[in-house]
Amino acid sequence: MAVVGLATVFRKRKTLSQPSPQCREGSVFLHEVERGRGRGFKARGDFPIWLCVAAYLLTTSAFCWLGHHLVPGFPLWILIVFGFLWTPLQSYISARLIGITGSGLSVPYLKESAFILSGYRGLDIWFAPMQTGDFGSAAQRFRELELTRTRFTSVLKAEALILPVSLITSFLFWWGFWKMNQIPSDSFPFISRTWPVQARQAYLILTANSGEHSLLLDALKPDLIAGGAIVGFLAYGGVWLLGLPATVFYGLVGGTAMPLHMGLLLMGGALLGRYVFKKKFGEERWTRMVPVVTAGFACGMGLAGMLAVGAAILSYCTKSLPF
Repeated sequence: MAVVGLATVFRKRKTLSQPSPQCREGSVFLHEVERGRGRGFKARGDFPIWLCVAAYLLTTSAFCWLGHHLVPGFPLWILIVFGFLWTPLQSYISARLIGITGSGLSVPYLKESAFILSGYRGLDIWFAPMQTGDFGSAAQRFRELELTRTRFTSVLKAEALILPVSLITSFLFWWGFWKMNQIPSDSFPFISRTWPVQARQAYLILTANSGEHSLLLDALKPDLIAGGAIVGFLAYGGVWLLGLPATVFYGLVGGTAMPLHMGLLLMGGALLGRYVFKKKFGEERWTRMVPVVTAGFACGMGLAGMLAVGAAILSYCTKSLPF
């Protein structure tokens, strides 16, 4: 998927450089603001480009310095490549891919491979700070801010308000959970099932560069990896020859790693939308209704989950008296 995503971005780079008719005609807000060279959109609250670049260089340099200070034996050039080369490149490609296919670029186990192939022996590098973030999804959020006419400064104020509230309430919730019962225990069935699996997976990865016999390296089968890559390329070639959109390929690959109950519900919803609701409401009206329905469903699920968690917490906190 990483190779296909890179090829898709570079193939459509010239096409995407020209604004679409919808952007030229429908985005009224973009025409209402004045855009000067290097100043960005005034009404959107853009920061100067030099300030954004300086902030990124400063924070990434701090990541590299701190990582090298904590793990001096690890090659510094790997931290620099990830921070100053790979992270901006991956973020740019992901931003393009999100606009084309709806999903960003994901190169599996890139950081883990760099740690193992570096020759460094030790567990400390796995816990060291390192700049490997994918900031491509921020471009989608910027577009959402434009469509809702929200300024960046308003988002910063909201984040500044959310941060202390979330920190304080999170510690209160964690304290409450720990006081209820031992973790893991029968009071927390999800953790009792998932923590052992997560611990085994973490053990396999974290001990891959320990210098001892590694179970993870024994589990890697180059022939199976190459076979999977060949099958993926053939599937993409078939999608391209049939003239189908690239989202069909991404949906096919994403469905292979999706749990069965989620995949069936997703396919059922897609079939209902295409063959029932689209015919009932019309294609244009249904296309406009989908985001509203999705937002309403997400809000309803969030409220139901919050009520269920609250009821569970109250039931665990309530103890029967002997009289």
